[in-house]
Amino acid sequence: MAEEPQGGKGLVLAVTVGMKVQFLPYQMAEAALHLSGLTPGTTAEEIEEALDTGRVAYDVMKARLVAKLNGLRESAREEGWY
Repeated sequence: MAEEPQGGKGLVLAVTVGMKVQFLPYQMAEAALHLSGLTPGTTAEEIEEALDTGRVAYDVMKARLVAKLNGLRESAREEGWY
C-alpha cells in the first residue's frame, strides 16, 4: 500500500460497495466488497492486488467451511439426527 501521508495525520480509509439483484420473486442475490487500510495515494494497481489477495483468502476460507459443514453433516447422519 502507499506510504503514510506527510504531516502525521495518518488518514486511513475504508470503502464498502454492495449490490442486491432480484432474479425472480423471492430469489435474490447479494454481494459486497470491503477494503480497509487505504491511504491517500493508494494506486489502482495496489487496490487490484489487494482484491486479488482477498479472492484467494475467500476461496481458501470457503473450501475450509464447506469441508467443516460436510463433516458436521456426516456426523449428524452417523448419529441418526436425520
